[in-house]
Amino acid sequence: MIQVVNKRFYKIGAVGVTDIPKSGSQTVEAIADVVMDDSSLCQVSNLIAFIREPIDRLKSLYKFQRYVYHLAEQPIRCWNCFIEWVLETDEIHAKPQADFLFGTETLYKLEEMDSVLQRLTGTVVERKNQTAMAVPYTDYRIDDIRDKYQADMKLYAGL
Repeated sequence: MIQVVNKRFYKIGAVGVTDIPKSGSQTVEAIADVVMDDSSLCQVSNLIAFIREPIDRLKSLYKFQRYVYHLAEQPIRCWNCFIEWVLETDEIHAKPQADFLFGTETLYKLEEMDSVLQRLTGTVVERKNQTAMAVPYTDYRIDDIRDKYQADMKLYAGL
């Protein structure tokens, strides 16, 4: 049985954009004409999504979790603790991107967002929520991470 994780989409002109946490959603939301749920998808001509490299997405989530908003019940103070949480949680920000894509017709790498959004809007779009802060990344439990995000890694590699 297919489970639709996300029921939030953005409409930009005639195109719908699937909302995937930590994959450019703040930028898309800032320029969207409307925020919709799945009952409004008949109003769009194409449903697209931006896929982020899975390890980069985890690094971004780590920064978000540690410095902006504590998604876990308590602050996470190190990368290894964060990975333990990611592997155990069902929190929406840590779900694989592939879980959000039911019905999505066209996929782009997150790196293509600027050019895709410019084509859709006709203007240069200012990206939101970008940071250059370093993350203390290690390969801790990398095989488990690859297992959990296997579909994401295949999707991203195939784009």
